[in-house]
Amino acid sequence: MVQGRSGRKRAGENRYAAFWERVTREDRAAASSRSGAASARPGAAGPAHSSASASAQPNAVVPAQPDAGAPVRPNASAPAQSSAAAPTPAFDAAFPSVRRAMDRGLIAVRAYGADELAALLPMPDARAHKYSRGKLTLIGGAAAYPGAVCLAAAASQRMGAGYTEVCCAEESVAVVRAFRPSLVVRAWDGLEADDFAPARIGRPAAYAVGSGMDAASKQGAEEAKRLVHAALKHAHAPVLVDGGGLSALASSKGRRLLRRRFVNGWPTVITPHAGEAARLAAPLGLPTDDPGRLACLLALAYGVVAVVKGPDTFISDGDEVVRVAEGTPALAKAGTGDVLAGMLGALLAQGRAPLDAAVLAVTLHARAGRLAAQRLTDIGVAAEDVVEFLPAAIVDVAEAPSRSDAAAQQPGLLRRLSRR
Repeated sequence: MVQGRSGRKRAGENRYAAFWERVTREDRAAASSRSGAASARPGAAGPAHSSASASAQPNAVVPAQPDAGAPVRPNASAPAQSSAAAPTPAFDAAFPSVRRAMDRGLIAVRAYGADELAALLPMPDARAHKYSRGKLTLIGGAAAYPGAVCLAAAASQRMGAGYTEVCCAEESVAVVRAFRPSLVVRAWDGLEADDFAPARIGRPAAYAVGSGMDAASKQGAEEAKRLVHAALKHAHAPVLVDGGGLSALASSKGRRLLRRRFVNGWPTVITPHAGEAARLAAPLGLPTDDPGRLACLLALAYGVVAVVKGPDTFISDGDEVVRVAEGTPALAKAGTGDVLAGMLGALLAQGRAPLDAAVLAVTLHARAGRLAAQRLTDIGVAAEDVVEFLPAAIVDVAEAPSRSDAAAQQPGLLRRLSRR
């Protein structure tokens, strides 16, 4: 069910309040305890009041002016104006909190079970029509990379989106139209605010930006930034940012738009690989040594659901971290990330919650890669093959609970037979 705007806004404002209240309360208690112990020592100086001294204490919470671009966590120490050169004291203070919270189980690290995954499959209702099954608008496909958005669009259709639209460079329009006649294709030059239709009850929608964007060139990077910022600003629906669109998020405008989406309850999902995640972490000084913690920190810092891709993929909304340990080297090929973006975007377009959609998409993506490798070997799998084997992966996930039940009953059956 789609929430009203005021309901979404309240949900966004309160989403992390309980977590940060608990963590900062324990931080303050720990800091007070250390301060008292230091004062009790003969010759000890009184408590320091400068931010530099406080940040030297591992668990200190340092008051700071909030960065206009970063999501504000209620009751949390807000980040000061950040610099790419050095982390701010407030973020320094937050790292131990997140680390200890994960260690204590305040932020759970878990995996979804077979029953959970099967229940998330978007099986269509008998009375469904193309709009009720969700519309995904893909914004990508620069002149140099039309194939990337083609792969994402094909994956979107295989993942169940009822209507898949592609907005691409003028030079790519003919290529994408010829790729699949069932796609609705137009140039992104004319993309305006009114083109970002909101998600509505009975007509869910989502947007996926970044597949095949040419962020390597100066002109391409500016084009990508313009399109990503337009989607973040105007789409009152879930937005996924991938590939060449991710660099636009680290700018002050990008963070400001993400904060606005977060507060208003409009979900944003990002899907960086390790290198892209490190580049998003750098302006805020976030540590990158642990991919699970990095996913959690990116979620908290940017107000998103973060999917940090790798052999083991870690997904976090800031409340919990989910590990999907089903990766295969067969997926280490160009274009497989675009396939995942199309799959995940399609699940968002069909109304799945962002964390659930991400976990299901990553799981199906990995299983499709494994099934393709059984036929084609790890050497021979290409991105197109992952799309081809996606229906088999869906069947595999759908049947997994019954296989688990049969396996659980098998030992008892064998014992009964052995008694005869």
